Amino acid sequence: MTIAASPAKASETRKKSAPVEKLGIAVAVDGSRTSMIAAEAAGRLADEWKVPVHLVSVLPPFADYGAHPEGDEPASQVEDLRIQLRDAALRKMLDRLHRTNEWTHEVVVGRMPAALVKAADRCGARVIFWPCKQ
Repeated sequence: MTIAASPAKASETRKKSAPVEKLGIAVAVDGSRTSMIAAEAAGRLADEWKVPVHLVSVLPPFADYGAHPEGDEPASQVEDLRIQLRDAALRKMLDRLHRTNEWTHEVVVGRMPAALVKAADRCGARVIFWPCKQ
């Protein structure tokens, strides 16, 4: 297992003379053991740096919307349910990590890594943890 830590896009636009801000860490999570390990590692680093952590879970969009026009549920209702289920899983992860009141999280529908980078920009993350399996 490899955990890739990359500078977030927001840090690329900072001038060298600008004061260093405590911007935080964004962690890509999907509920896997690998993402739990990445979150734990980010937590240790965040504790050392005294910065916040923001968990981001990216759900891929369904490619087959519209393929079955007589489908039971409109696309937006299916997407909302997927987001709610993943959000509940993230809340459980935060509880297991004992970080419920310290960290923030969000679930987005999109394509990796673009959705992860946009989420990191929105929360002002300076570092992105993206767990990778080898």
